[in-house]
Amino acid sequence: MLPTYHRGGCPCFPSLIPPATFMSFMSNFCHRLAHLSLMDLQFSLAQFSLLLFSPRKVYEFASIRKKQKNYYARDDPGFLLLLFFFFLVTGVVYALAFSHSAVGFLFTSLAPPVYLLLSALIFPFLHYVFLRCRPRPSHSRLRSSHSSRSREGRHLAPSSSAGPRPELLFCFDVHWNASFLYLVFGLILYLVLLPLLRLLPLTLEVLLANSVQVVGLTAYCYITALGYARLGFSDSSLPFFLPALLFLVVATVATVFSVNLGDILVSSLLYSQNQVAGPAVQVIGVQESTVRGANTTMGTPPGVPEVSVHLESTAGK
Repeated sequence: MLPTYHRGGCPCFPSLIPPATFMSFMSNFCHRLAHLSLMDLQFSLAQFSLLLFSPRKVYEFASIRKKQKNYYARDDPGFLLLLFFFFLVTGVVYALAFSHSAVGFLFTSLAPPVYLLLSALIFPFLHYVFLRCRPRPSHSRLRSSHSSRSREGRHLAPSSSAGPRPELLFCFDVHWNASFLYLVFGLILYLVLLPLLRLLPLTLEVLLANSVQVVGLTAYCYITALGYARLGFSDSSLPFFLPALLFLVVATVATVFSVNLGDILVSSLLYSQNQVAGPAVQVIGVQESTVRGANTTMGTPPGVPEVSVHLESTAGK
Protein backbone atom coordinates (compact mmCIF):
# COMPACT_ATOMS: atom_id res chain seq x y z
CA MET A 1 0.00 0.00 0.00
CA LEU A 2 1.38 3.39 -0.99
CA PRO A 3 1.95 5.95 1.79
CA THR A 4 -0.13 9.10 2.05
CA TYR A 5 1.66 12.14 0.60
CA HIS A 6 1.45 15.71 1.77
CA ARG A 7 3.07 18.98 0.88
CA GLY A 8 6.15 19.45 2.97
CA GLY A 9 9.81 20.30 3.07
CA CYS A 10 11.93 17.16 2.83
CA PRO A 11 15.09 18.10 0.86
CA CYS A 12 15.07 14.76 -0.98
CA PHE A 13 11.33 14.83 -1.66
CA PRO A 14 10.21 18.48 -1.35
CA SER A 15 6.56 17.49 -1.73
CA LEU A 16 6.63 15.03 1.18
CA ILE A 17 6.67 15.43 4.96
CA PRO A 18 9.79 13.94 6.61
CA PRO A 19 10.89 11.69 8.08
CA ALA A 20 8.32 8.90 7.66
CA THR A 21 7.94 9.06 3.88
CA PHE A 22 11.65 9.34 3.14
CA MET A 23 12.48 6.51 5.54
CA SER A 24 9.73 4.42 3.96
CA PHE A 25 11.23 5.03 0.51
CA MET A 26 14.75 4.11 1.63
CA SER A 27 13.52 1.07 3.56
CA ASN A 28 11.69 -0.20 0.49
CA PHE A 29 14.71 0.57 -1.71
CA CYS A 30 17.13 -1.34 0.54
CA HIS A 31 14.69 -4.23 0.94
CA ARG A 32 14.42 -4.64 -2.82
CA LEU A 33 18.21 -4.31 -3.14
CA ALA A 34 18.66 -7.28 -0.80
CA HIS A 35 16.21 -9.45 -2.76
CA LEU A 36 17.02 -9.94 -6.42
CA SER A 37 13.56 -11.29 -7.17
CA LEU A 38 12.01 -7.94 -6.23
CA MET A 39 14.00 -6.04 -8.87
CA ASP A 40 12.75 -5.55 -12.41
CA LEU A 41 16.09 -6.17 -14.13
CA GLN A 42 14.50 -6.55 -17.55
CA PHE A 43 12.97 -3.08 -17.33
CA SER A 44 16.29 -1.71 -16.04
CA LEU A 45 18.13 -3.18 -19.03
CA ALA A 46 15.54 -1.62 -21.32
CA GLN A 47 16.32 1.77 -19.77
CA PHE A 48 20.01 1.38 -20.64
CA SER A 49 19.00 0.77 -24.24
CA LEU A 50 16.69 3.79 -24.18
CA LEU A 51 19.48 6.00 -22.83
CA LEU A 52 21.47 5.21 -25.96
CA PHE A 53 18.74 5.50 -28.55
CA SER A 54 15.81 7.43 -27.02
CA PRO A 55 16.81 9.07 -23.71
CA ARG A 56 13.69 11.24 -23.54
CA LYS A 57 11.57 8.17 -22.83
CA VAL A 58 13.60 7.45 -19.68
CA TYR A 59 12.52 10.78 -18.24
CA GLU A 60 8.94 10.13 -19.29
CA PHE A 61 9.02 7.23 -16.84
CA ALA A 62 10.03 9.74 -14.15
CA SER A 63 6.95 11.80 -15.02
CA ILE A 64 4.79 8.71 -14.66
CA ARG A 65 6.29 7.98 -11.24
CA LYS A 66 5.53 11.54 -10.18
CA LYS A 67 1.88 11.14 -11.10
CA GLN A 68 1.54 7.70 -9.51
CA LYS A 69 3.76 7.98 -6.41
CA ASN A 70 4.42 11.74 -6.16
CA TYR A 71 8.20 11.48 -6.59
CA TYR A 72 10.53 11.35 -9.59
CA ALA A 73 13.34 9.13 -8.27
CA ARG A 74 13.60 5.44 -9.12
CA ASP A 75 12.46 3.15 -6.34
CA ASP A 76 13.82 0.05 -8.09
CA PRO A 77 17.53 -0.50 -7.30
CA GLY A 78 17.95 -2.77 -10.32
CA PHE A 79 19.21 0.05 -12.55
CA LEU A 80 21.83 1.12 -10.01
CA LEU A 81 22.95 -2.46 -9.41
CA LEU A 82 23.41 -3.10 -13.12
CA LEU A 83 25.21 0.21 -13.58
CA PHE A 84 27.83 -0.67 -10.96
CA PHE A 85 28.11 -4.13 -12.51
CA PHE A 86 28.86 -2.59 -15.92
CA PHE A 87 31.49 -0.31 -14.39
CA LEU A 88 33.04 -3.29 -12.60
CA VAL A 89 33.16 -5.36 -15.79
CA THR A 90 34.80 -2.45 -17.59
CA GLY A 91 37.38 -2.25 -14.82
CA VAL A 92 38.08 -5.98 -15.16
CA VAL A 93 38.67 -5.57 -18.90
CA TYR A 94 41.07 -2.68 -18.28
CA ALA A 95 42.82 -4.79 -15.64
CA LEU A 96 43.23 -7.67 -18.09
CA ALA A 97 44.75 -5.27 -20.60
CA PHE A 98 47.10 -3.30 -18.34
CA SER A 99 47.70 -5.01 -14.99
CA HIS A 100 50.78 -7.17 -14.33
CA SER A 101 50.02 -8.56 -10.87
CA ALA A 102 47.14 -9.91 -8.82
CA VAL A 103 47.12 -6.82 -6.60
CA GLY A 104 47.19 -4.55 -9.63
CA PHE A 105 44.35 -6.52 -11.21
CA LEU A 106 42.21 -6.06 -8.10
CA PHE A 107 42.82 -2.32 -7.77
CA THR A 108 42.35 -1.62 -11.47
CA SER A 109 39.13 -3.64 -11.57
CA LEU A 110 37.67 -1.66 -8.68
CA ALA A 111 38.81 1.74 -9.97
CA PRO A 112 35.82 2.52 -12.29
CA PRO A 113 33.05 1.70 -9.74
CA VAL A 114 34.99 3.56 -7.02
CA TYR A 115 35.29 6.63 -9.24
CA LEU A 116 31.56 6.36 -9.99
CA LEU A 117 30.80 6.31 -6.28
CA LEU A 118 33.08 9.28 -5.58
CA SER A 119 31.50 11.29 -8.40
CA ALA A 120 28.07 10.58 -6.88
CA LEU A 121 29.21 12.33 -3.70
CA ILE A 122 29.84 15.54 -5.65
CA PHE A 123 27.84 16.09 -8.84
CA PRO A 124 24.25 15.34 -7.69
CA PHE A 125 24.67 17.76 -4.79
CA LEU A 126 26.07 20.44 -7.11
CA HIS A 127 23.12 19.95 -9.47
CA TYR A 128 20.65 20.13 -6.60
CA VAL A 129 22.16 23.34 -5.19
CA PHE A 130 22.23 24.92 -8.64
CA LEU A 131 18.60 24.03 -9.33
CA ARG A 132 17.53 25.37 -5.94
CA CYS A 133 19.36 28.66 -6.53
CA ARG A 134 18.48 29.05 -10.21
CA PRO A 135 16.20 31.84 -11.47
CA ARG A 136 12.64 30.60 -11.63
CA PRO A 137 11.29 29.73 -15.11
CA SER A 138 9.15 32.43 -16.65
CA HIS A 139 5.36 32.06 -16.60
CA SER A 140 5.22 32.04 -20.39
CA ARG A 141 7.69 29.17 -20.50
CA LEU A 142 5.65 27.26 -17.95
CA ARG A 143 2.44 27.82 -19.92
CA SER A 144 4.05 26.67 -23.18
CA SER A 145 5.53 23.62 -21.47
CA HIS A 146 2.14 22.91 -19.87
CA SER A 147 0.29 23.10 -23.19
CA SER A 148 2.85 21.02 -25.10
CA ARG A 149 2.70 18.23 -22.53
CA SER A 150 -1.09 18.32 -22.62
CA ARG A 151 -1.11 17.96 -26.42
CA GLU A 152 1.26 15.01 -26.16
CA GLY A 153 -0.85 13.35 -23.47
CA ARG A 154 1.98 13.50 -20.93
CA HIS A 155 0.82 16.42 -18.82
CA LEU A 156 2.56 16.82 -15.49
CA ALA A 157 1.12 19.56 -13.33
CA PRO A 158 3.80 21.79 -11.74
CA SER A 159 3.94 21.92 -7.99
CA SER A 160 3.78 25.71 -7.98
CA SER A 161 3.55 28.70 -10.27
CA ALA A 162 7.35 28.82 -10.29
CA GLY A 163 7.72 25.29 -11.60
CA PRO A 164 8.48 21.96 -9.91
CA ARG A 165 11.00 21.87 -7.11
CA PRO A 166 14.03 19.60 -7.55
CA GLU A 167 14.43 16.35 -5.66
CA LEU A 168 17.87 15.37 -4.44
CA LEU A 169 17.37 11.68 -5.15
CA PHE A 170 16.24 12.47 -8.68
CA CYS A 171 19.54 14.36 -9.11
CA PHE A 172 21.24 11.07 -8.29
CA ASP A 173 19.11 9.35 -10.94
CA VAL A 174 20.18 11.90 -13.54
CA HIS A 175 23.81 11.38 -12.57
CA TRP A 176 23.49 7.60 -12.94
CA ASN A 177 21.91 8.03 -16.37
CA ALA A 178 24.63 10.38 -17.55
CA SER A 179 27.41 8.23 -16.10
CA PHE A 180 26.29 5.31 -18.23
CA LEU A 181 26.74 7.41 -21.37
CA TYR A 182 30.24 8.38 -20.28
CA LEU A 183 30.99 4.72 -19.58
CA VAL A 184 30.01 3.79 -23.14
CA PHE A 185 31.85 6.57 -24.96
CA GLY A 186 34.63 7.62 -22.60
CA LEU A 187 35.75 4.21 -21.33
CA ILE A 188 34.45 1.36 -23.49
CA LEU A 189 34.73 3.07 -26.88
CA TYR A 190 38.23 4.33 -26.07
CA LEU A 191 39.38 0.85 -25.02
CA VAL A 192 37.97 -0.67 -28.23
CA LEU A 193 39.73 1.93 -30.39
CA LEU A 194 43.00 1.89 -28.44
CA PRO A 195 44.77 -0.83 -30.51
CA LEU A 196 43.93 1.06 -33.70
CA LEU A 197 45.00 4.40 -32.24
CA ARG A 198 48.45 3.00 -31.39
CA LEU A 199 49.01 2.30 -35.10
CA LEU A 200 48.41 5.92 -36.12
CA PRO A 201 50.91 8.77 -36.20
CA LEU A 202 51.27 10.51 -32.85
CA THR A 203 49.42 13.68 -33.86
CA LEU A 204 46.43 11.79 -35.27
CA GLU A 205 46.39 9.41 -32.31
CA VAL A 206 46.25 12.28 -29.81
CA LEU A 207 43.54 14.06 -31.83
CA LEU A 208 41.26 11.03 -31.99
CA ALA A 209 41.87 9.97 -28.38
CA ASN A 210 41.05 13.45 -27.10
CA SER A 211 37.98 13.60 -29.35
CA VAL A 212 36.65 10.39 -27.79
CA GLN A 213 36.97 11.91 -24.32
CA VAL A 214 35.20 15.08 -25.46
CA VAL A 215 32.34 12.97 -26.85
CA GLY A 216 32.09 11.07 -23.57
CA LEU A 217 31.84 14.20 -21.42
CA THR A 218 29.46 15.87 -23.88
CA ALA A 219 27.17 12.83 -23.69
CA TYR A 220 27.20 13.12 -19.89
CA CYS A 221 26.26 16.80 -20.08
CA TYR A 222 23.55 16.15 -22.67
CA ILE A 223 21.77 13.51 -20.59
CA THR A 224 22.05 15.75 -17.52
CA ALA A 225 20.62 18.80 -19.30
CA LEU A 226 17.88 16.73 -20.93
CA GLY A 227 16.71 15.31 -17.62
CA TYR A 228 16.34 18.64 -15.86
CA ALA A 229 14.90 20.49 -18.85
CA ARG A 230 12.46 17.72 -19.79
CA LEU A 231 10.75 17.82 -16.40
CA GLY A 232 10.82 21.60 -16.08
CA PHE A 233 13.50 21.91 -13.38
CA SER A 234 15.66 24.18 -15.53
CA ASP A 235 14.70 26.96 -17.91
CA SER A 236 17.94 26.63 -19.90
CA SER A 237 20.22 23.73 -20.77
CA LEU A 238 23.28 25.91 -21.36
CA PRO A 239 24.64 25.81 -17.76
CA PHE A 240 24.83 22.02 -17.91
CA PHE A 241 26.85 22.17 -21.14
CA LEU A 242 29.45 24.56 -19.73
CA PRO A 243 31.68 21.71 -18.41
CA ALA A 244 31.70 20.20 -21.91
CA LEU A 245 32.65 23.55 -23.46
CA LEU A 246 35.46 24.05 -20.95
CA PHE A 247 36.68 20.51 -21.52
CA LEU A 248 36.64 21.11 -25.27
CA VAL A 249 39.01 24.05 -24.75
CA VAL A 250 41.25 21.91 -22.54
CA ALA A 251 41.23 19.09 -25.10
CA THR A 252 42.13 21.51 -27.89
CA VAL A 253 45.10 22.86 -25.95
CA ALA A 254 46.13 19.32 -25.02
CA THR A 255 46.02 18.27 -28.68
CA VAL A 256 48.21 21.20 -29.70
CA PHE A 257 50.83 20.14 -27.13
CA SER A 258 50.45 16.41 -27.97
CA VAL A 259 48.99 15.51 -24.58
CA ASN A 260 46.90 12.34 -24.81
CA LEU A 261 43.91 12.62 -22.46
CA GLY A 262 43.09 8.97 -23.06
CA ASP A 263 46.47 7.96 -21.66
CA ILE A 264 45.81 10.18 -18.65
CA LEU A 265 42.52 8.30 -18.17
CA VAL A 266 44.34 4.96 -18.22
CA SER A 267 46.94 6.30 -15.79
CA SER A 268 44.18 7.34 -13.40
CA LEU A 269 42.74 3.82 -13.49
CA LEU A 270 46.22 2.41 -12.79
CA TYR A 271 47.04 4.95 -10.07
CA SER A 272 46.18 2.75 -7.09
CA GLN A 273 48.01 -0.19 -8.64
CA ASN A 274 51.16 1.90 -9.09
CA GLN A 275 50.95 3.22 -5.53
CA VAL A 276 50.71 -0.28 -4.05
CA ALA A 277 52.82 -2.41 -6.40
CA GLY A 278 54.94 0.29 -8.02
CA PRO A 279 54.96 1.20 -11.72
CA ALA A 280 55.14 -1.73 -14.10
CA VAL A 281 58.41 -0.43 -15.56
CA GLN A 282 60.12 -0.78 -12.19
CA VAL A 283 58.89 -4.35 -11.81
CA ILE A 284 60.77 -5.45 -14.92
CA GLY A 285 63.88 -3.57 -13.82
CA VAL A 286 63.97 -0.71 -16.33
CA GLN A 287 65.57 2.50 -15.14
CA GLU A 288 63.14 5.34 -14.47
CA SER A 289 65.20 7.88 -16.42
CA THR A 290 65.05 5.68 -19.52
CA VAL A 291 61.29 5.40 -19.17
CA ARG A 292 60.89 9.16 -18.92
CA GLY A 293 62.82 9.63 -22.14
CA ALA A 294 60.77 7.02 -23.96
CA ASN A 295 57.52 8.48 -22.66
CA THR A 296 58.52 11.95 -23.85
CA THR A 297 59.25 10.59 -27.31
CA MET A 298 56.14 8.43 -27.59
CA GLY A 299 53.76 10.83 -25.86
CA THR A 300 52.65 8.18 -23.34
CA PRO A 301 52.37 8.72 -19.55
CA PRO A 302 54.77 6.75 -17.32
CA GLY A 303 52.03 4.52 -15.94
CA VAL A 304 50.96 3.05 -19.31
CA PRO A 305 52.21 -0.53 -19.68
CA GLU A 306 52.75 -0.42 -23.46
CA VAL A 307 55.90 1.61 -22.91
CA SER A 308 57.35 -0.90 -20.47
CA VAL A 309 56.67 -3.83 -22.79
CA HIS A 310 58.41 -2.03 -25.66
CA LEU A 311 61.42 -1.26 -23.49
CA GLU A 312 61.59 -4.82 -22.20
CA SER A 313 61.81 -6.21 -25.71
CA THR A 314 64.42 -3.60 -26.63
CA ALA A 315 66.50 -4.45 -23.57
CA GLY A 316 66.36 -8.10 -24.48
CA LYS A 317 67.89 -7.35 -27.83
